[in-house]
Parts: sequence; structure tokens; C-alpha cells
Amino acid sequence: PPYPPPPPPPPPPPPRSTSYLIDYVQSSAGRRLPASKRRASFRFGFACVDALRGGSSYGPDCRGCEHEVVCEWSRITGKRVVIADGSEVYY
Repeated sequence: PPYPPPPPPPPPPPPRSTSYLIDYVQSSAGRRLPASKRRASFRFGFACVDALRGGSSYGPDCRGCEHEVVCEWSRITGKRVVIADGSEVYY
């Protein structure tokens, strides 16, 4: 008797979500004494999985969702603030 055909191979796993850094800025932010407060800003993104599956490896078509996180802290009082995408998430 003929044997049944082998099952099809499983689909390839989806590519891992790749993150990338867009911009990083660290600055003094105090009003009266600039060295008293620090601010660090990170802009980063995660690559578009569909574009990676399609064979693209770089360029504007691979840019997925992008975010900005700003951390501020006072070197005198110890107060800290974290702002993610314009919303305060920690104070």
C-alpha cells in the first residue's frame, strides 16, 4: 500500500522584535543652579515584524513603534520623575 505523504514542515518562527536606539540626550535641568537637576532622554523603537519577515533588514520600512522616556532627578532633594511618551509614570 502507498504511504501517505509526509506532513508539511512547520512554519519558520517569527523574528524576534528588535529594538533600536534613536536618540539619547543627558543635560542639566536646574533653574537656578543647573548642576542640581539632571535630565536623561531616551528615544527608541521596536522594528516592524512584518517588514523583517518580508526580508527587509534596515531602512524606514522597518521602523515600528517608537517611544520616548525622560528621567529627571534632583541631586539635592532626591526627587525623581519618569515620563514615558508624555505621561508621567513615576514621581
